[in-house]
Order: sequence, then C-alpha cells, then structure tokens
Amino acid sequence: MSYRGTLFRPPHADMSEDEQWLWMLKKQKKDFDYMTCDVLKEQQKHLLASLHFKAVYNHIMFLPSIGITLFTGILAVIAQSNLGSDIVSILTMSISILSTYSVFWQSLIKQLDYGGRAAMHDS
Repeated sequence: MSYRGTLFRPPHADMSEDEQWLWMLKKQKKDFDYMTCDVLKEQQKHLLASLHFKAVYNHIMFLPSIGITLFTGILAVIAQSNLGSDIVSILTMSISILSTYSVFWQSLIKQLDYGGRAAMHDS
C-alpha cells in the first residue's frame, strides 16, 4: 500500500464494527464537549459585559446625575432664604449652570443606555 493511500483513508477503516462504534462515540463526546465549552464561554462573556455595563451605569452615569440634581435643589432652597442680593444672584446663576449640566448629563445617560445594554446581556 502506498503512503498516499493511507493519507486519504479514514482513521477507522481497519477497525472492527465495535471499535468504529467506540471511536464514533468518543468523537461525538469530544465534539459535544467543544460545543459546551463554546456555549459556556459565550455565557461568561455576556455575564461580564452585563456586570460592566451595570457598574458604568450606576457609578459613572447615574450617581453623579443624582448628586448634581440634589445639589441644585439644595442651592435653590438656600437661594430662597433672606440673603444679600449679590449672594442670591450668584446662587441663581450656579443653579442655572448646574441645571443645564444636569440636563446634558441625563440626556447623555439616555443616549448611551448602559442600563438597557446591561439588561440585554442579562437575558
């Protein structure tokens, strides 16, 4: 038999039926294990992506927005008290600047939609 003929022969051509059956079962189990490993890798990727998007949404986007809005409300309450007109005008200007920044930040949160992305990776 030539070397070329052995290259194109299946590895189980000289085996008995039982050996062929066992070889096919081992190959099927190995293929199933590879597929299971790939599925688990994809699940892990989605879990990590979900955790990342939740962390970015909560700590970088949502909490500063709440802080800015809260600080703006506190300044508005202070501006309503009986202070000098110069202080009231400074507080009013800072309230308007912070409110504008807060609106921009909340529209950025809505546009990036990290909460929605995290929910999509959870499912």
